[in-house]
Amino acid sequence: MAFDLRFSRTVARLGLLLCTLFTLLHPADVFSQGTTLRVVVLGSSTAAGANATPLSLSWVSRYAAHLATTVPGSEVINLGVGGYTTFSVMPTGNVPPSPWNTSEYSPATNNNITAALALNPSLIIINLPTNDCDLHVPIELQMANYTAIVAAAAAQQVPVWISTPQPRTNGDVAARALLAAMVQS
Repeated sequence: MAFDLRFSRTVARLGLLLCTLFTLLHPADVFSQGTTLRVVVLGSSTAAGANATPLSLSWVSRYAAHLATTVPGSEVINLGVGGYTTFSVMPTGNVPPSPWNTSEYSPATNNNITAALALNPSLIIINLPTNDCDLHVPIELQMANYTAIVAAAAAQQVPVWISTPQPRTNGDVAARALLAAMVQS
């Protein structure tokens, strides 16, 4: 995939906007005396900062820098890893259905929703824009995975934001069709 800096900046701005709106519109949910605003990011290469040179230009780094100035003492913890899918961030112990029931698609215990919740976050952002579609994971299964991830967070009263897929022009026709349909889900 060719890196498009304009798109990367748009994603960064959108992430900043959404999280800033949360902190502005729901301060009582985020801040209480002596509490640190802790944002945990789960995701794939876009969240991890792939192709951002230097890494400080990644959307997560830019968001962390913004939050540090607007909410002093806040933390942004990035658990994103290139290549991750919704299966990677499922709760520990989840067994994916066939044909994804291999160790490659088991939850990544150091970077999944269980690990994120162990960090006692104020909120979680999930940025998994395209890998599931590239693997032809049906939309219904992707949505079921997101539902399970959000349910794990909701059980601990942690809000979750899920980014929408990003546009791609590479990959096969079926993957691009899934990606376009996922945007509408």
